[in-house]
Amino acid sequence: MVGNKFTPLALGVSALIASVVYAEVSFEWAIVGNPGNPPDPLNTGLIDTIGTVEETYLISRNEVTNAQYVEFLNAVASTDSNGLFSPNMESNPRGGIVRTGMSGSFAYSTKPNMEDKPVNYVSYLDAMRFVNWLQNGQPSGSQSSSTTESGAYLISDGLSETRMMGADFFIPSENEWYKAAYHQPASAGGDGDDYWLYPTATNSVPSVATADSVEAVS
Repeated sequence: MVGNKFTPLALGVSALIASVVYAEVSFEWAIVGNPGNPPDPLNTGLIDTIGTVEETYLISRNEVTNAQYVEFLNAVASTDSNGLFSPNMESNPRGGIVRTGMSGSFAYSTKPNMEDKPVNYVSYLDAMRFVNWLQNGQPSGSQSSSTTESGAYLISDGLSETRMMGADFFIPSENEWYKAAYHQPASAGGDGDDYWLYPTATNSVPSVATADSVEAVS
């Protein structure tokens, strides 16, 4: 997970610890504490402050699943004016979502055995709109400022969007994701420099795992 912590193929969600909302789509949260921690000494050449976060926050233990994204699509994408559904989700074996119906009455469902696997083919703006939907309380309706276009992020040109002050849900920053993946103070059982080499709480190379449309295999 060193480097870019967000890709178009996977979405993580974070929340401020004081404001967790549970509704149709809910998350298993991990608390990331030790606010104001020092950066990872092995990777400060990447970013001077890499891994440093000034506040305690929550991060979802798992990536957003196809089932969770289907709930989002069925709530706000009966017309899908912003293309939140990618045809690759249906046509590509790595996709896990099927769309039926016509524009104005689109309906979405997961492919067999894909409901709990991470959603793929989600753009950065799609991710912001998903987070806005969480921030707004998971409403149903057209894609507008009250559902997907504002909330944690004000959607504009796809380049200048930034996290709004006080957002309860947000896409983790590089440092937030890095800290959640690698940081554990030595005083709490972590590595001597407070950072593991791998996001499995170890300095040993983890075993490779793959997944198909039926199950995960290692």
